[in-house]
Amino acid sequence: MERRSAARLGRSVGVVGLGCWQLGADWGEVAEDDALGVLAAAAMHALDHHIDRLADDHIHARRLAAAFEGLAPLSVEPPQTNMVFVDLPPARSKTLVPALAERGVLTTGLYRLRFVTHLDVTAADIDRAAAVIREVLSTRALTA
Repeated sequence: MERRSAARLGRSVGVVGLGCWQLGADWGEVAEDDALGVLAAAAMHALDHHIDRLADDHIHARRLAAAFEGLAPLSVEPPQTNMVFVDLPPARSKTLVPALAERGVLTTGLYRLRFVTHLDVTAADIDRAAAVIREVLSTRALTA
């Protein structure tokens, strides 16, 4: 992902994180102050309204990671946050990512897939995603 310096934050930020309208494009008509304002507003809202439920996202991530247990040739990094990282051979992701998307489970990556839990992901969603992942991985998606 392309990253840009957000100097006032003291870090770089993925251009996708600067607003859905950008989706990885250049900054276009959006001034840096406006982009930083969007990021700051989102962060403040999360801190003011959702900090207590972040533990739920982390629990969901651990449950999702468990769905990959015993599925070779995958390697799952134990989640430390709300993100689950799964390593697999690059040729396998070419079929896995679309097969999951067809069933409503979205992920990003080529050889390291990233799954993210968040406010809009429920325990039932995790159970469904886990079932879909196991089903897809046990069938066509990991066949070379």
